[in-house]
Amino acid sequence: MGELKSMGGRMSKFNSEMNIIKEKPGLYIGKKNFTRLLGFIHGFLHAESVYQVVEDHSRLFPLPFHFFHEFVRVKLGYFESTSGWYNMIMDKNKHDEEASFDDFFRLYEEFNHLTIQNSVTAILTEENKHFHINDPGTPKSVIDFDGKENWILEPYFSNPEKLFLIKMSNNMGYLKVILTKKECFLVFKFSRTKKKSMEHFHENFGEDLNWFKSKWEDGLLINREMNWT
Repeated sequence: MGELKSMGGRMSKFNSEMNIIKEKPGLYIGKKNFTRLLGFIHGFLHAESVYQVVEDHSRLFPLPFHFFHEFVRVKLGYFESTSGWYNMIMDKNKHDEEASFDDFFRLYEEFNHLTIQNSVTAILTEENKHFHINDPGTPKSVIDFDGKENWILEPYFSNPEKLFLIKMSNNMGYLKVILTKKECFLVFKFSRTKKKSMEHFHENFGEDLNWFKSKWEDGLLINREMNWT
């Protein structure tokens, strides 16, 4: 069985641990058992959070592990990913612990090797930014409460600059990316069609978006924090 390698040879500590468990599950979790694997992963990710281990976000792919929920949803044919990757995999394997364990690693390896097939971008005009800030239908963030039964809201994306629509390999559909001055936002739900992706952007920035073919460059992540929405 091969190792789980990220594209470009980048290997995170998480991937390294997954390699060991895949080849020698008894060493870390006692036996090949999917529920025990879940417990290990939760503990590992919690420890990274507590000790503020910073993930390598110098490249867009492989996607952050959080997107594995959405990847499994698409691969296994679920409508929503709210139940989580563990429950979806267990359900598809009829709660067979060993079969689910093997299926996890099959899916995780494919997830780690997703690539970009092509992409288009739109540079936001002042009119697009004005629409995002002022249109009452665009998503807003709650920042405070005025004490008089009114929520204080602000635009969801601060200083948005550019949009990317990225078609992924493996029939995963489209990844939507919003670049602001200081952040790179990945929209959590994958879109199966280009039309659905465009609808999401139009809801946020208006109908008048000028799209053109453009290759995604990981250099766009320099000095930007990666987040998802």
